[in-house]
Amino acid sequence: MNFEGIVITGTSCAGKSTIANELCKPRNSNTQSSFQLIKAITTRARRDDDNNYDYVTDEDFDLLVSEGKLLITSTYRGCKYGIKNDESDKVFKSKKNKTPILILTSEATKELSEKYYGRFMSFFIDADNDELLYRKSLREKRTLANNEKEYFTKLINNDREYSFVANYVVYNNENAPSVQLIELLWNHKNNGGGLSHNIIQKMIQSGMLLDKAEISKINGASYDLSLGDEYYYGGKINYMTDKNPFLTIEPYDYAIVSCTELARMPRDVTGKFGLTVSLFCQGIILSNGPSAN
Repeated sequence: MNFEGIVITGTSCAGKSTIANELCKPRNSNTQSSFQLIKAITTRARRDDDNNYDYVTDEDFDLLVSEGKLLITSTYRGCKYGIKNDESDKVFKSKKNKTPILILTSEATKELSEKYYGRFMSFFIDADNDELLYRKSLREKRTLANNEKEYFTKLINNDREYSFVANYVVYNNENAPSVQLIELLWNHKNNGGGLSHNIIQKMIQSGMLLDKAEISKINGASYDLSLGDEYYYGGKINYMTDKNPFLTIEPYDYAIVSCTELARMPRDVTGKFGLTVSLFCQGIILSNGPSAN
Protein backbone atom coordinates (compact mmCIF):
# COMPACT_ATOMS: atom_id res chain seq x y z
CA MET A 1 0.00 0.00 0.00
CA ASN A 2 1.16 3.55 -0.72
CA PHE A 3 0.76 4.96 2.76
CA GLU A 4 0.76 8.76 2.94
CA GLY A 5 0.36 9.24 6.68
CA ILE A 6 -0.05 7.70 10.11
CA VAL A 7 -3.18 7.41 12.24
CA ILE A 8 -2.87 6.89 15.98
CA THR A 9 -5.92 5.65 17.84
CA GLY A 10 -6.58 3.44 20.85
CA THR A 11 -7.89 3.26 24.38
CA SER A 12 -8.16 6.15 26.79
CA CYS A 13 -4.94 6.84 28.74
CA ALA A 14 -2.89 4.59 26.43
CA GLY A 15 -0.52 7.43 25.54
CA LYS A 16 -1.67 8.37 22.04
CA SER A 17 -0.75 12.06 22.34
CA THR A 18 2.55 11.26 24.07
CA ILE A 19 3.59 8.91 21.27
CA ALA A 20 2.56 11.39 18.56
CA ASN A 21 4.51 14.19 20.23
CA GLU A 22 7.61 12.02 20.63
CA LEU A 23 7.51 11.08 16.94
CA CYS A 24 7.41 14.77 16.04
CA LYS A 25 10.49 15.64 18.12
CA PRO A 26 13.90 15.99 16.37
CA ARG A 27 16.18 13.03 17.09
CA ASN A 28 19.18 15.35 17.56
CA SER A 29 20.09 19.05 17.31
CA ASN A 30 21.20 18.72 13.68
CA THR A 31 18.07 17.14 12.23
CA GLN A 32 14.36 17.78 12.09
CA SER A 33 11.64 15.19 12.62
CA SER A 34 10.11 13.80 9.45
CA PHE A 35 6.67 13.71 11.14
CA GLN A 36 4.14 16.49 11.71
CA LEU A 37 0.99 16.28 13.77
CA ILE A 38 -2.24 17.48 12.17
CA LYS A 39 -4.07 19.31 14.92
CA ALA A 40 -7.63 18.16 15.57
CA ILE A 41 -10.58 20.05 17.03
CA THR A 42 -12.84 18.89 19.86
CA THR A 43 -15.75 20.05 21.96
CA ARG A 44 -14.51 18.25 25.07
CA ALA A 45 -13.30 20.12 28.14
CA ARG A 46 -9.78 21.51 27.89
CA ARG A 47 -7.07 19.34 29.41
CA ASP A 48 -3.84 20.94 30.62
CA ASP A 49 -1.66 17.96 29.62
CA ASP A 50 -2.80 17.86 25.97
CA ASN A 51 -2.07 20.61 23.45
CA ASN A 52 -2.88 18.52 20.40
CA TYR A 53 -6.40 19.91 20.03
CA ASP A 54 -8.08 23.21 19.29
CA TYR A 55 -11.09 23.48 21.58
CA VAL A 56 -14.35 24.72 20.06
CA THR A 57 -17.99 25.00 21.05
CA ASP A 58 -20.68 22.65 19.81
CA GLU A 59 -22.10 25.47 17.70
CA ASP A 60 -18.75 26.19 16.02
CA PHE A 61 -18.19 22.48 15.39
CA ASP A 62 -21.62 22.06 13.78
CA LEU A 63 -20.99 25.12 11.61
CA LEU A 64 -17.74 23.63 10.29
CA VAL A 65 -19.60 20.40 9.50
CA SER A 66 -22.37 22.23 7.64
CA GLU A 67 -19.77 24.17 5.61
CA GLY A 68 -17.95 20.96 4.65
CA LYS A 69 -14.70 22.07 6.25
CA LEU A 70 -13.90 18.86 8.14
CA LEU A 71 -11.98 15.90 6.68
CA ILE A 72 -13.37 13.50 9.29
CA THR A 73 -15.69 13.76 12.28
CA SER A 74 -16.67 11.51 15.17
CA THR A 75 -18.39 11.54 18.54
CA TYR A 76 -16.58 9.94 21.48
CA ARG A 77 -18.10 9.71 24.95
CA GLY A 78 -20.46 12.57 24.23
CA CYS A 79 -17.82 14.92 22.75
CA LYS A 80 -17.23 15.79 19.10
CA TYR A 81 -13.90 15.43 17.32
CA GLY A 82 -12.75 16.39 13.84
CA ILE A 83 -9.89 17.27 11.51
CA LYS A 84 -10.11 20.49 9.49
CA ASN A 85 -9.47 20.19 5.76
CA ASP A 86 -7.13 23.19 5.80
CA GLU A 87 -5.08 21.72 8.66
CA SER A 88 -4.73 18.49 6.68
CA ASP A 89 -3.80 20.35 3.50
CA LYS A 90 -1.04 22.27 5.29
CA VAL A 91 0.86 19.01 5.74
CA PHE A 92 -0.21 16.97 2.71
CA LYS A 93 0.48 19.83 0.29
CA SER A 94 3.59 21.10 2.08
CA LYS A 95 6.94 21.04 0.29
CA LYS A 96 8.71 20.01 3.51
CA ASN A 97 7.99 16.30 2.87
CA LYS A 98 6.63 15.76 6.36
CA THR A 99 4.69 12.60 7.21
CA PRO A 100 1.31 13.64 8.67
CA ILE A 101 0.13 12.11 11.95
CA LEU A 102 -3.55 12.11 12.87
CA ILE A 103 -4.84 11.27 16.36
CA LEU A 104 -8.36 9.91 15.92
CA THR A 105 -11.02 8.05 17.86
CA SER A 106 -11.42 4.38 17.00
CA GLU A 107 -14.70 4.97 15.18
CA ALA A 108 -13.20 7.80 13.14
CA THR A 109 -10.27 5.56 12.22
CA LYS A 110 -12.70 2.95 10.92
CA GLU A 111 -14.51 5.58 8.86
CA LEU A 112 -11.25 7.02 7.53
CA SER A 113 -9.93 3.58 6.54
CA GLU A 114 -13.14 2.90 4.61
CA LYS A 115 -13.10 6.31 2.93
CA TYR A 116 -9.36 6.37 2.14
CA TYR A 117 -8.38 2.68 2.05
CA GLY A 118 -4.62 2.18 2.07
CA ARG A 119 -3.79 5.85 2.55
CA PHE A 120 -2.93 5.68 6.25
CA MET A 121 -0.86 3.26 8.33
CA SER A 122 -2.84 2.96 11.56
CA PHE A 123 -1.79 2.02 15.08
CA PHE A 124 -4.17 1.09 17.89
CA ILE A 125 -2.41 2.05 21.14
CA ASP A 126 -3.30 0.01 24.21
CA ALA A 127 -1.81 -1.06 27.55
CA ASP A 128 -2.54 -3.44 30.40
CA ASN A 129 -5.69 -2.56 32.39
CA ASP A 130 -3.71 -1.95 35.58
CA GLU A 131 -1.42 0.47 33.74
CA LEU A 132 -4.36 2.31 32.16
CA LEU A 133 -6.09 2.62 35.53
CA TYR A 134 -2.86 3.95 37.06
CA ARG A 135 -2.53 6.57 34.30
CA LYS A 136 -6.18 7.51 34.74
CA SER A 137 -5.54 8.14 38.46
CA LEU A 138 -2.53 10.30 37.59
CA ARG A 139 -4.59 12.30 35.11
CA GLU A 140 -7.38 12.81 37.68
CA LYS A 141 -4.78 13.49 40.40
CA ARG A 142 -6.67 11.26 42.82
CA THR A 143 -7.37 7.62 43.64
CA LEU A 144 -10.28 6.19 41.70
CA ALA A 145 -13.18 4.61 43.57
CA ASN A 146 -14.04 1.00 42.77
CA ASN A 147 -17.15 1.94 40.80
CA GLU A 148 -15.07 4.42 38.78
CA LYS A 149 -12.52 1.71 38.03
CA GLU A 150 -15.27 -0.64 36.85
CA TYR A 151 -16.80 2.04 34.63
CA PHE A 152 -13.44 3.02 33.14
CA THR A 153 -12.58 -0.63 32.47
CA LYS A 154 -15.88 -1.01 30.65
CA LEU A 155 -15.09 2.03 28.50
CA ILE A 156 -11.62 0.82 27.48
CA ASN A 157 -13.03 -2.61 26.65
CA ASN A 158 -15.51 -0.86 24.36
CA ASP A 159 -12.58 0.98 22.73
CA ARG A 160 -10.88 -2.34 22.05
CA GLU A 161 -13.81 -3.53 19.96
CA TYR A 162 -12.42 -1.29 17.20
CA SER A 163 -8.80 -2.48 17.43
CA PHE A 164 -9.36 -4.63 14.34
CA VAL A 165 -9.42 -1.54 12.10
CA ALA A 166 -5.73 -0.80 12.77
CA ASN A 167 -2.78 -2.25 10.91
CA TYR A 168 -0.97 -2.77 14.20
CA VAL A 169 -1.96 -3.06 17.86
CA VAL A 170 0.76 -1.61 20.10
CA TYR A 171 0.81 -2.29 23.84
CA ASN A 172 2.32 0.90 25.16
CA ASN A 173 3.47 -0.12 28.63
CA GLU A 174 6.67 1.80 27.86
CA ASN A 175 6.74 4.81 25.54
CA ALA A 176 10.23 4.45 24.08
CA PRO A 177 9.84 1.00 22.43
CA SER A 178 6.42 2.01 21.06
CA VAL A 179 7.78 5.18 19.45
CA GLN A 180 10.80 3.35 18.05
CA LEU A 181 8.62 0.56 16.63
CA ILE A 182 6.25 2.96 14.86
CA GLU A 183 9.24 4.76 13.38
CA LEU A 184 10.79 1.49 12.22
CA LEU A 185 7.56 0.20 10.66
CA TRP A 186 7.02 3.49 8.84
CA ASN A 187 10.59 3.57 7.52
CA HIS A 188 10.22 -0.04 6.28
CA LYS A 189 6.73 0.34 4.80
CA ASN A 190 6.16 -1.56 1.55
CA ASN A 191 9.33 -3.58 2.13
CA GLY A 192 9.06 -7.35 2.00
CA GLY A 193 11.39 -9.94 3.48
CA GLY A 194 12.27 -11.14 6.95
CA LEU A 195 12.09 -9.06 10.12
CA SER A 196 15.36 -7.83 11.56
CA HIS A 197 16.50 -8.50 15.12
CA ASN A 198 15.69 -4.89 16.02
CA ILE A 199 12.12 -4.99 14.67
CA ILE A 200 11.45 -8.37 16.31
CA GLN A 201 12.64 -6.99 19.65
CA LYS A 202 10.54 -3.82 19.42
CA MET A 203 7.47 -5.81 18.31
CA ILE A 204 7.75 -8.20 21.24
CA GLN A 205 8.26 -5.31 23.66
CA SER A 206 5.09 -3.76 22.22
CA GLY A 207 2.95 -6.89 22.54
CA MET A 208 3.24 -8.12 18.94
CA LEU A 209 4.39 -11.39 17.37
CA LEU A 210 4.49 -13.50 20.54
CA ASP A 211 3.02 -13.52 24.04
CA LYS A 212 5.13 -14.89 26.91
CA ALA A 213 8.26 -14.20 24.89
CA GLU A 214 11.74 -13.41 26.22
CA ILE A 215 13.97 -10.87 24.50
CA SER A 216 17.02 -13.05 25.20
CA LYS A 217 15.61 -15.74 22.88
CA ILE A 218 15.74 -13.55 19.79
CA ASN A 219 18.44 -15.07 17.62
CA GLY A 220 19.37 -12.98 14.61
CA ALA A 221 16.27 -12.57 12.45
CA SER A 222 14.42 -15.33 14.31
CA TYR A 223 13.13 -16.35 17.72
CA ASP A 224 13.88 -19.61 19.56
CA LEU A 225 10.53 -20.98 20.77
CA SER A 226 10.46 -22.73 24.15
CA LEU A 227 9.07 -26.21 24.71
CA GLY A 228 5.77 -25.99 26.57
CA ASP A 229 4.94 -27.95 29.71
CA GLU A 230 2.17 -30.00 28.07
CA TYR A 231 2.88 -32.74 25.53
CA TYR A 232 1.34 -35.94 24.17
CA TYR A 233 3.48 -39.06 24.33
CA GLY A 234 2.95 -42.75 24.97
CA GLY A 235 -0.80 -42.53 24.33
CA LYS A 236 -1.51 -39.87 26.97
CA ILE A 237 -1.08 -36.20 27.83
CA ASN A 238 1.93 -35.55 30.06
CA TYR A 239 3.31 -32.50 31.82
CA MET A 240 6.88 -31.44 32.48
CA THR A 241 7.58 -30.38 36.04
CA ASP A 242 10.57 -29.31 38.11
CA LYS A 243 11.02 -32.96 39.09
CA ASN A 244 10.58 -34.14 35.49
CA PRO A 245 12.00 -31.31 33.32
CA PHE A 246 12.88 -33.34 30.20
CA LEU A 247 11.00 -34.93 27.32
CA THR A 248 12.68 -38.17 26.25
CA ILE A 249 11.64 -39.67 22.90
CA GLU A 250 12.59 -43.25 22.10
CA PRO A 251 14.02 -44.07 18.63
CA TYR A 252 11.35 -44.24 15.88
CA ASP A 253 8.75 -42.86 18.28
CA TYR A 254 6.93 -39.52 18.18
CA ALA A 255 5.55 -36.84 20.48
CA ILE A 256 3.08 -34.01 19.98
CA VAL A 257 4.39 -30.96 21.79
CA SER A 258 3.34 -27.40 22.58
CA CYS A 259 5.36 -24.24 22.95
CA THR A 260 5.30 -21.72 25.78
CA GLU A 261 4.79 -18.70 23.53
CA LEU A 262 1.46 -17.73 21.93
CA ALA A 263 1.36 -16.21 18.44
CA ARG A 264 0.07 -12.63 18.11
CA MET A 265 0.87 -11.78 14.49
CA PRO A 266 0.03 -8.44 12.84
CA ARG A 267 -2.04 -8.83 9.69
CA ASP A 268 0.94 -8.19 7.37
CA VAL A 269 3.34 -10.62 9.04
CA THR A 270 3.51 -14.38 8.60
CA GLY A 271 5.78 -16.80 10.40
CA LYS A 272 7.28 -20.20 9.81
CA PHE A 273 8.98 -22.50 12.26
CA GLY A 274 11.33 -25.42 12.16
CA LEU A 275 13.91 -27.34 14.17
CA THR A 276 17.26 -26.01 15.22
CA VAL A 277 20.23 -27.62 13.52
CA SER A 278 21.38 -29.12 16.82
CA LEU A 279 18.10 -31.04 17.26
CA PHE A 280 18.15 -32.20 13.64
CA CYS A 281 21.67 -33.54 14.12
CA GLN A 282 20.37 -35.58 17.07
CA GLY A 283 17.93 -37.33 14.75
CA ILE A 284 14.79 -35.31 15.50
CA ILE A 285 12.44 -34.78 12.56
CA LEU A 286 9.66 -32.20 12.59
CA SER A 287 6.37 -33.12 10.92
CA ASN A 288 4.04 -30.15 10.57
CA GLY A 289 1.52 -28.69 8.18
CA PRO A 290 -1.44 -26.34 7.95
CA SER A 291 -4.16 -26.69 10.56
CA ALA A 292 -7.56 -28.06 9.58
CA ASN A 293 -9.21 -25.16 11.42
